[in-house]
Amino acid sequence: MATILNKYAWLAETIYEARRITFKEISRKWQENEDLSRGAELPLRTFHKWCDGIFDMFGFMIECDRKNGYTYYIANENEIRRGRNEALDL
Repeated sequence: MATILNKYAWLAETIYEARRITFKEISRKWQENEDLSRGAELPLRTFHKWCDGIFDMFGFMIECDRKNGYTYYIANENEIRRGRNEALDL
């Protein structure tokens, strides 16, 4: 059984790897990942709740670029990379 942490990690990684991705693409990828989704669709409301949860838990700011086809992206990606690089230097 997938935990909320697994779902948050999957969503954050999916957006991070894509750089920019529509909700439709996220939803399709979610449904294809049957280990997590069990074949169910990802409701838009749930997606937005998860984005808030990801910010609260990990500090990743997922935002929507409405001028560029309503694509989602991680707005503070540079801070994430900087934090990762600092952690690797320890």
